[in-house]
Amino acid sequence: MACRKKYGPLKILQGARFETLLELGAEVQWSSCNIFSTQNQKHACIRQTLIFPDGKPLNIMILDDAHGISGTAEGHSRGLSEETTRGVHNLCSVVSLYLQFNVYDSVTKIKFDNPYGCHESLLDGINRAADDRHRDRSVQCVAGGNGRLRNDDTIEGASKEARIFVTTTGCTDIITEEHFRTIKDDSIVCNIGHFDCEIVVTWLQANAVEKVNIKLQVERPVGEKGIILFCWWKDVW
Repeated sequence: MACRKKYGPLKILQGARFETLLELGAEVQWSSCNIFSTQNQKHACIRQTLIFPDGKPLNIMILDDAHGISGTAEGHSRGLSEETTRGVHNLCSVVSLYLQFNVYDSVTKIKFDNPYGCHESLLDGINRAADDRHRDRSVQCVAGGNGRLRNDDTIEGASKEARIFVTTTGCTDIITEEHFRTIKDDSIVCNIGHFDCEIVVTWLQANAVEKVNIKLQVERPVGEKGIILFCWWKDVW
């Protein structure tokens, strides 16, 4: 709001075409994204968002989320900014094509949005998926990097008590066959990290003798024991 008040009358971004505040004089174009879509029509529509109604292309900057449009927009922009873990990792593949601002590693993102924003959305997602407040359940959160809290318990050690397991690392093979064999029956497993690479869902699918659909995006593959899996490979928040 202070930025609008100070720079709004000056229209310092007059003529720029990128996603920012209209109050600063920029022309704005909005684009959606689904990185898992294989539909040609969808990708064709996304490319159309790079062209403004007057036929001229985006010419300044992209404010991206999860590297959703950066690859499609190659050659249409002078630079971009990115604010997610996944997006920052993906940007390494196009580092020579763009001037890039890694917003993810800023203090306000790591020390405020990550601890508080993810914390609240994770709890809300678990509560809604399970229709339960989990007052009597212990939780094992598998994390690393710039975490606010430090806990040296391993998954193997926590599996004796924990009933909810959450992966948040952005790394691969965090909860594997070994862990599925030791955690308690009907434990909840979910992820807010890097899609399906943290939880080895393929092992659950391959070894399940029965797959119970409890509700939308809440599954219970039953093998040696039942594991309640939220959102399969998607972020639970």
